[in-house]
Amino acid sequence: MESETSDYRAEIRAPIYPTEDYKILVSCLSKLFPEADWDIQDDMVIGDTRSLYRFSEILRDLKIRDTARMHMMAHVSSDTCEFVLSKQASCSRRVNFFQGKQPLGGITVKITSERIKGVIEELTCTEVSR
Repeated sequence: MESETSDYRAEIRAPIYPTEDYKILVSCLSKLFPEADWDIQDDMVIGDTRSLYRFSEILRDLKIRDTARMHMMAHVSSDTCEFVLSKQASCSRRVNFFQGKQPLGGITVKITSERIKGVIEELTCTEVSR
């Protein structure tokens, strides 16, 4: 699915609340985005990556590629796609798309590419293997 140099960039952001351990939060986020470089800024964990390979694998394994494609396409604006995932689901290596308020704050994922719709198609590809 991905070449060595991808033509997109993804930024992942999640708030850290006083009741949360940032190490556990980074561990949960890394289950979805293991290729990301993580940083802590104020009360936010911020990740940056040029690979969403594991995220794409999880969509495939959970059999939610069609749903993911529809949700992501609905959140395209110009050259970006921005959506929110559940923090709690990430700890179980699950993807749960959210709209609206999150009790624990959500994981905001912003993918930027000059060909954003093509990137979404690749991430949610439903190729039939022969």
